Amino acid sequence: MKQRQKAAIKQEAIKRFDRTITVAFGNGLQNEEHFRTLYDSVKSPDESDSLPPYGGDRCAIDLMLYLREQMRKCGLAPNEPLEPGGKDFHQFRTKCLRNPNTVAFKYRFPETWAYDCVTTNPNDSYTEDGWNYQIVRISIEPDQDRGRKGTEWLDTKDGILTHFYYNELDHYLTHLVGVIRGCGSVQNKRFEAGYTTFEREIEKYYQSSPSAEASEREMHSCV
Repeated sequence: MKQRQKAAIKQEAIKRFDRTITVAFGNGLQNEEHFRTLYDSVKSPDESDSLPPYGGDRCAIDLMLYLREQMRKCGLAPNEPLEPGGKDFHQFRTKCLRNPNTVAFKYRFPETWAYDCVTTNPNDSYTEDGWNYQIVRISIEPDQDRGRKGTEWLDTKDGILTHFYYNELDHYLTHLVGVIRGCGSVQNKRFEAGYTTFEREIEKYYQSSPSAEASEREMHSCV
């Protein structure tokens, strides 16, 4: 792929990522120093010869672990520990997203919440992101890091410690981070119903008037 084309893909992913962060968390997170440090590392050019699958290198994983922590704090993701083994994952995740502690996700993204919780689509693609979380020194042993793995929905898949998605917000941000790192395209999920539903909701905020947009951002701020 030509460098100019790669640069255009990266800039499109950055634009979508920035909009999503603002809509999901308000203006506070983008001004938070730790977030800026992690995000700047993700946006910096990759110096290695090759990236891990889906752009899941250390800086990408560090950023997403931090964002998922913020999601849980803000009611945008469940606090319930992942059930061991990922059995009946769709039913478990749906039950979690219907709990009161995820009311912010339902309120902020009602169409996406309905897709994640009401449709019969089991969202099988949510059962792993393809990143190896051992890169950030999280143990794969069952008796180590058990609490952290459960809360952050980390589990083993084919011997790899991977992440199970909370919801489409998690899925969308993870994909964009991978694209920003240089893996994939912002267009390669255009046929996934949950992804396009969420993207449509994000864009609604940027079609509204500036005053309405500012009001919504302030109301949604949780940082």
